Amino acid sequence: MPRRSGSAGYGGADGLLALGLSLALGLAAAGCAAGPGSGPRPPAAAVTATAPAVADPVAGLHLPIEAYLLSTADSTRIQTARAALIGSCMRRFGADYTPAVAAGGRSQMANRYGPTAPDTARTYGYHAPDAQRPANGRPSAPALPPALAAVLGHGAGAPQPPGSPAAPDTYHGLAVPPGGCVGEADRALTAGGGIVQDDQTAVDINFQDYQRSLTDAAVTAAFARWSSCMAARGYWYDNPQSAVNDTRWRTPAPSAQEIATAGADVACKQRAGVVAAWFGAESRLENEDIRARSADLTRIRRSIDTAVRNAGSAG
Repeated sequence: MPRRSGSAGYGGADGLLALGLSLALGLAAAGCAAGPGSGPRPPAAAVTATAPAVADPVAGLHLPIEAYLLSTADSTRIQTARAALIGSCMRRFGADYTPAVAAGGRSQMANRYGPTAPDTARTYGYHAPDAQRPANGRPSAPALPPALAAVLGHGAGAPQPPGSPAAPDTYHGLAVPPGGCVGEADRALTAGGGIVQDDQTAVDINFQDYQRSLTDAAVTAAFARWSSCMAARGYWYDNPQSAVNDTRWRTPAPSAQEIATAGADVACKQRAGVVAAWFGAESRLENEDIRARSADLTRIRRSIDTAVRNAGSAG
């Protein structure tokens, strides 16, 4: 599934099953399978091999919309600069405080189509690999007394979190910037039109075209080939999403059954040409939307470049 990326804040989405157990997109995945070997086995349709098995067919692939989303590298640069700016501001008020920086998010292609690499499936099944698993909660940062927490602030124009102190006008005779030190840092990064999180236009294209791709004729044909391949191996799923969303995989660690299913899933994806069909459909849909929203997306790209330049100057 696509990821919601690019926030320069310090929070992170949690959850073990980053492969798509969240159904926030409202994707119409088919019901979960009954499991290997259950029920009568229908005749398997012929599945034509499209190419020899490869280590990971998504390796090196980049969707068109990624040019208009904050990359992992962009987010890391912005977050690092933001932390440095906040720390510098806090030192003016006598506080040795620099917020922790969250690790950059996973790439848009990581687990977008479920497991696709044989080695990963053999180790993790449908669970997210450790390196791709989102951070659970906010990185730890030094605790501050209430007065300095108010100086830290929560950003200019941002709603004040319940129970948090409002930023004072002054602290020990020094003027506190609007929104506190967080507000000062964000203004530096967004100067000239920069953005520190993904623009909603690009986010919508990313998620909506993923969902639209599920009904593309080439994709549904690839899913049918995949389903026949899985049935021939004793696994009953209508499409790859239903395998990902099998409730039996909602466990702290992958079971042997999960790993076996994921291994068959990967092999059948490669045999049925699922990634090529799915990536091709998404790319076509995204390119159509990019052409239709070219002015907005050109502005977004400039805003990302501006924020990255601002982050470089701050560093």
